[in-house]
Amino acid sequence: MTREEIDVLLESYRDGTIAPEAAAELARLLDAGGERARSARSHWALMGQLGQALDGVDGDAMVASFQERLRAETSGSRIVRGVERLRAADARGRSSASQRAAARRSRRLLPTALAAAAVLLLLLSALLLHGQRERGAATGAALSAKVSALSGAARRLGGAGAAERALELGDELAPGDRLQVAAAGALTLRYADGSDIGLDAGCQLELLPAPAPTPASKRLRLAAGTLHAQVAHQRSGQPLVVETAHARCEVIGTTFAIDAAPDHTRLTVYAGLVAMAAGAAKVEVAANQYAIGAPGTVLAVHDLNAPAAPAPAPALPAPSAPLARLLDGFELAAPWSHEPYSGPLAFARSQERAHGGSWSLRIDYQRDVSDRLPYAQILRAVALAPGERSVRLWLWVERCQAEARWQVQLHDRDNCYWKTAIREFDASPGWHEVRIAIPEAPERAFAPPGHQDDPFRRDHIDALAFNFFGGDAVLFIDDIELLAAP
Repeated sequence: MTREEIDVLLESYRDGTIAPEAAAELARLLDAGGERARSARSHWALMGQLGQALDGVDGDAMVASFQERLRAETSGSRIVRGVERLRAADARGRSSASQRAAARRSRRLLPTALAAAAVLLLLLSALLLHGQRERGAATGAALSAKVSALSGAARRLGGAGAAERALELGDELAPGDRLQVAAAGALTLRYADGSDIGLDAGCQLELLPAPAPTPASKRLRLAAGTLHAQVAHQRSGQPLVVETAHARCEVIGTTFAIDAAPDHTRLTVYAGLVAMAAGAAKVEVAANQYAIGAPGTVLAVHDLNAPAAPAPAPALPAPSAPLARLLDGFELAAPWSHEPYSGPLAFARSQERAHGGSWSLRIDYQRDVSDRLPYAQILRAVALAPGERSVRLWLWVERCQAEARWQVQLHDRDNCYWKTAIREFDASPGWHEVRIAIPEAPERAFAPPGHQDDPFRRDHIDALAFNFFGGDAVLFIDDIELLAAP
């Protein structure tokens, strides 16, 4: 049987005009194998693919379907089953003249159809490859982070095909990269979604590749040091994950800090919610809470601002030691919030000046006569213990105008503000100890409607507010404590 006769039979089979005898002959030919049978199956597969393309399916499905169809047609099973069905059901008995006319039409259309199918397949393959590359590029960009702030020295320790070298501002890090911050350095990484990862001195961090089910999930391994982060809201099912030797933390979007020590991991949350797992145990840590994961200890959530228990009374009469509670994390920018109705104010963690440790809170207030209100204010969440009677802090004034003033106010849960004494800035060099009494009945600074006559209640206080006004000032605050003595 010639190639032309085979094409006629195939076209008759496709159109449903094949006679039973001709169908049986075609089946025998395809079952017999050989060059003619392979050529017929190849042409038939291309014609089938062209028909599928014209049905308007998408590129990925089309290519997958085409590959599956080639496998099916190579086995010959589909066409042989179709021939047998036609042999049993065909009763029309079309004339040989009709068959020859259909064959002539098919022969005229076949070269054009085959060429169109080949071009279409090339275009679909190119589009599919382009889509895969675009998806890969988007995923790579989402998982890469740039060095947005750098103080002191930090190094890339190789990984992701990059050699070890000193990091510079603007460098981009990708999954697989490892880095280390020097003993006197600090570094901030920024992701494309606006998430900031701050690394303190001595930090060792690795950007991990994302697992296959969540290709856009950011993963970090903190080997040593303290990491503090402000994470933008992540997509559902794709949390930012920080791993340490003792714990695993999953973040959807929040502000937190993680300290990775040789014998434990501490997670402190300032806003939002973070899931922490240590071994088989798992907890959810909310704002103003912390948890510690360590071998041999129970993973539990603790209140960050829980009042310190007073020392037990000594056996012999003696004056009790004054209660002193250091506000944990006070030097971080994260626990502080800007009072939205006040003027603009810049505040950030800094190593320019430090009193008790390596960091302080730097505050820069530049007065603008066009500000909506003639002051600027920041707040830090805190709950007063019954015995706490004063606030003590250390203040370094970098520069200030003579008319600049500041004060500490107390904010309660009804949005009332209670005044303490107004302070002038001491511009003499060095750190200055400042103690501000918390009176039993402070003067009200602000009250919302309906609360003008409310009394001051210590158990309603939920934040300290620092208020700046009168003139420009740049200062540093360190070691903020709450004391029992006024």
